[in-house]
Amino acid sequence: MSEISLEDLEALAASWMNQRRRLVSPKTLGRRITSMRALGKCLGVSILAEYTAPTPARAVPHPLPGLANDLRKMIEAARNDEQRALIALTGMCGLRITEAREVDPVADFDLQEMTLSVRGKGDKTRVVPISKEAWSIMCPRVIEARINGEPTVITFTDRYARDIISSLGVRAKVKRPVSSHDMRATFATLAYNHSGGDIRAVQELLGHASVVQTQLYTGVTMEGMRLAASFDINLEDE
Repeated sequence: MSEISLEDLEALAASWMNQRRRLVSPKTLGRRITSMRALGKCLGVSILAEYTAPTPARAVPHPLPGLANDLRKMIEAARNDEQRALIALTGMCGLRITEAREVDPVADFDLQEMTLSVRGKGDKTRVVPISKEAWSIMCPRVIEARINGEPTVITFTDRYARDIISSLGVRAKVKRPVSSHDMRATFATLAYNHSGGDIRAVQELLGHASVVQTQLYTGVTMEGMRLAASFDINLEDE
């Protein structure tokens, strides 16, 4: 077995990466680049320091196929009140995982107005109305957190919260894999349909800086397409 000099190691690693670019996903390639750089650090040399990894395609959120029905199935599949509150906050209030994990059980709820204060990106705060159904689902966990003096409603780590949503999608037999962003997309689509297509209202609910970003989250349902197509054209004789 021939030995490889440290000087040739980086060139060999770059050549190998170039061959793998078309065979593996950008995320997988990125992990391998990280491993090679870690190896170089252990050896005291620079490996792939200037190698540019391909940028992974940004995941496009899609609403759950069954919309509210799928959300309810996931809630039924949940094992405890905290998991149910997570689904309510993300799928029925439109919060990001990071936002849901920061909800204060006392300070952030206005039970007189039935609203929730959400600290979003850029440390901007928005106020989201809470539906009766959403509150009935998260209420037991909010009360529990208040009694126990817990600082947040959701105590799961970021990764674990995302894993819970995916696993509940499987347990609820949702027709396709579910991600945390799909929960926001489901909320956005439900809000868009219920508001009669008020995209600006949905933008405020989601805390988006641009309405263009909001449009990526709102799915089109068959009912919506049927309604859009069911118009009458009356032609008057000239």
